[in-house]
Amino acid sequence: MTIATPCRNCTTPLAGRWCHACGQDSRDPLRALGVLLEEWLDSALSWDSRLLRTLELLFRAPGALTDEFVAGRRAAYLGPVRLYVLASIVYAATYVAFGGEASLLYLISGGDLIAGQSDVARIEGWLSLALLALMPLAAVGMALAFRAPGIGFVQHLVFVFHLNSTVLLLWAAGCPVGWVAYHAGGPIAEITTAMGVNLVVFFYGFRAARRHYRRNDLDAFLRLCLYGVLSTAMLRGIVILLELAAGR
Repeated sequence: MTIATPCRNCTTPLAGRWCHACGQDSRDPLRALGVLLEEWLDSALSWDSRLLRTLELLFRAPGALTDEFVAGRRAAYLGPVRLYVLASIVYAATYVAFGGEASLLYLISGGDLIAGQSDVARIEGWLSLALLALMPLAAVGMALAFRAPGIGFVQHLVFVFHLNSTVLLLWAAGCPVGWVAYHAGGPIAEITTAMGVNLVVFFYGFRAARRHYRRNDLDAFLRLCLYGVLSTAMLRGIVILLELAAGR
């Protein structure tokens, strides 16, 4: 009786090239350079194709990516958390290169630009990571604003990840535009540009919520406004807590 070769990764007896338990290729990349290159190319091309499909659906049909996830069609797209981390990296890189989203001054300082400048300077390095930690709290806000039977917390959380990934990518696109506006027309031009970017962000969120939660235009608009108020209050509250912790 022939004893099956065990998988090097999980020790499951192999019945072919691929382990049915963990999916690892049974070939040894240390003994064949071609195997290593093949694995790298397969991984890179697969990741790139999933990224392109994810971004294409994310911007072409707001809310559809969450619909696909809920329907179980997930293999062709990046996961919600991975997409958010990628969007955070893109936003952080553009922020460093061109400066931040000017309308954050209003969001954080309640309209006080002088106080807002120092607040932004303090939080710009950790904003994306802080938002990542706050995604469950944001999902609670979404669940309150778009409460509906049959929609669980995880579904709201996935929608929030997709929505905020798009927000970060749009803000990233707005950074160089704001930089050009600032050098061409000063702070007012930059703030006007940033407000325009945020109008695009709101319109995207409106379309995504209307589609995913199956709401009519007025209902989706009002509920998204409620979610915006809750989100702004939470972010402002965090800044206040940081100020208290710093003894300011």
